[in-house]
Amino acid sequence: MTGIEFVVLFFTGTGLAFQYKLTARVWAWDDLTLFNSRFLGAIYLTSLVAVACLLATRRWSPARVVAPMIGVFTLCVIVVSTAYPSRFAFSDRPLPVIGWFVLYVALPVCAFWYTWRLRGRGRAAGVATPVAWRCWLRLFAVLMTGQAVGLLAAPEQVTEFWPWTVDAFHGRLYAATFLAGGVGAWLVSVRATRAELLTVGLTQASFGLFAIGGAALVDLDTGVVEWSDPGTTAWLAMMSLCAASGFAVIARSLQTAARPARLTSGLDAPV
Repeated sequence: MTGIEFVVLFFTGTGLAFQYKLTARVWAWDDLTLFNSRFLGAIYLTSLVAVACLLATRRWSPARVVAPMIGVFTLCVIVVSTAYPSRFAFSDRPLPVIGWFVLYVALPVCAFWYTWRLRGRGRAAGVATPVAWRCWLRLFAVLMTGQAVGLLAAPEQVTEFWPWTVDAFHGRLYAATFLAGGVGAWLVSVRATRAELLTVGLTQASFGLFAIGGAALVDLDTGVVEWSDPGTTAWLAMMSLCAASGFAVIARSLQTAARPARLTSGLDAPV
């Protein structure tokens, strides 16, 4: 399932980010705008980074963090999708729509099943997170979760300052990314292995950079982004904070002792 997800994320993420016209013709709904395509591309490419980390290690660390993130992300997406059935092009594009729902039903089931099955392996015991880092990671988790709750409850109001107009459907889909990011930061806030910190740092940095890069690509194509607008500045600051946090967490991971975090149940055992 992780291999399948990697392939899907690669082609979907690169298509949304760099091949808008082609992707929009085969997407599961027919009103995908350029801005939404590029931001969704950033989300999928960020997910690709997390899944790549999991495939590269094939250990419960960092799967301890990645699996719940995938589960929360995909569960939020399928719940939002089922709440907006009219947005999907069932008659014009049945295969992409069926593929969308099949994938987003299977992925959370798989992710949560593995999380439950391997729960006995416990938390990483290798390195305790210092107090200052613990406070930041938990604050970051609260900020990300708060943004997700806001997007779910009032997406159009919460995104009013964003560089583009976000409708309720896309806004609620975006909430999945912020919610998953909050889960990942919280899970490494107490104890974490180097691999777990590195994975969380890479996802944070990737999301911030890919989101800003997507907006820049839209501006190159259309010239419609008002970079001096206060709302755009605030959005850039939000994404830059996410990227900066990611780079800081990456730096912290490199300082963490590179020893396998062994528990009696074997955290570093193959999954």
